[in-house]
Amino acid sequence: MTFINARILRKRPNLSVTPKRNYGNLLIKYESGQNSPVDSGRQLASIHPEPTFTTSWTKSGLTVSADLSAITDAHNLFYMYLCRDDGTALATHQFAEGQTTISLQFTETNYGTFSYQLKLGTTVVASHTETYVRPEPTFTTSWTKSGLTISADLSAITDAHNSFYTYLCRDDGTALATHQFAEGQATTSLTFTETDYGIFIYQLKLGTTVVSSHTETYVRPTPTYTASFSTNELTLTASITNIMNAHNSFTITLERDDGTVLQIHTLADGETSFTFTQTETSYATFNYILKLSGTQTDAYEATYTPPPYIQIRLHHNYTNPTFYVDRYNFNPTDDPLTIYYRHQVANPYQVGNVAQNYYNNTTTLSQFQALGGVTQVNNVTSDWSQSMGVSSTRFGDGTQQMTWFFIVYPTGNVAYRIAIWYYTSNNDTDARNGAGRTDTFTNMNEIDL
Repeated sequence: MTFINARILRKRPNLSVTPKRNYGNLLIKYESGQNSPVDSGRQLASIHPEPTFTTSWTKSGLTVSADLSAITDAHNLFYMYLCRDDGTALATHQFAEGQTTISLQFTETNYGTFSYQLKLGTTVVASHTETYVRPEPTFTTSWTKSGLTISADLSAITDAHNSFYTYLCRDDGTALATHQFAEGQATTSLTFTETDYGIFIYQLKLGTTVVSSHTETYVRPTPTYTASFSTNELTLTASITNIMNAHNSFTITLERDDGTVLQIHTLADGETSFTFTQTETSYATFNYILKLSGTQTDAYEATYTPPPYIQIRLHHNYTNPTFYVDRYNFNPTDDPLTIYYRHQVANPYQVGNVAQNYYNNTTTLSQFQALGGVTQVNNVTSDWSQSMGVSSTRFGDGTQQMTWFFIVYPTGNVAYRIAIWYYTSNNDTDARNGAGRTDTFTNMNEIDL
């Protein structure tokens, strides 16, 4: 206060000084052209009344506004301050004369709860607490499947922040996959792989809130395989290989074309191959069908024919004959041959019947071996001979000797069946001809004795 002002106060004791708000560095004018120091913090009421107003608070995003309306006595001597509750100034406004509305604004840089003060000078005239809730991320969800894997694909993400998590769950709430958002992230996927096929229901949660649901059906793939067929004598072999997606819910059946089921095989998990074998009881043509769980996948026609039959009758004058196989009669790709033979003693009057029975009923190697006393010779790749060790016999001996041969390819198929027997009957004129033998050959150029 200047000396003049002090003197005036002393001369006019009836003039009172009304204490007012402390306005910090506001100028206090006592008379025209006269300024007072700022540290008094007081103003004479007769000079200029302080502004009055109504305060309201609004928020938009991270911006808070202290809105002043119905202002009276606005004057540029007065300042408003938007502050934190610790006094930190956030926004300042100097009134203008005649002003009726103003707003002081501040934009926060993060979400949370903040307390504000509105000051007229240094005096708090209003307080306010504001909570800024971080907006939840928004996104578009789509569901995709590959094999047994489900994916919840999130795109067009907005407001992503690492304070938010999204979860891929079952409909009972079991979490299958978790993702924490990253700021600015625009896309992400949550995936899970099932261990079996079936129908499953999924939920996508943002925090604890279900934002999307999805039902997916995983259909077990149908097995595939390669079928190949081969025959050996009266036996069919159906080889099932390269099996994919084998499972015990599928069966493969071998059937006739009339629907008669011959064999059934239930696939095992992970099985890659197995074999059907079917042995027929007669020579004929048969049609086979393979079915996968009732659906036909393959068909095959097999014609079974008996192996060629060769018979040779020798006169009793043949002593210790030797049987020769000329390798020239066989293709080299048939190597190695296997030869089976056996000797048999028969009533001389029944030798023809025995030979006929052999022809009719001993057509397979297994049947031949079942007779017993069979000698097996392996790896025959060149000319081969075998002494039959039969002495000259006479009609009166009442016995007759026979030798049987099976010549077998490497595949197991029989190339020839050969029967040789000895006649001692004086009435056997065929066996007593100049050659000393009678022959019945089939598809073989030369058999030497």
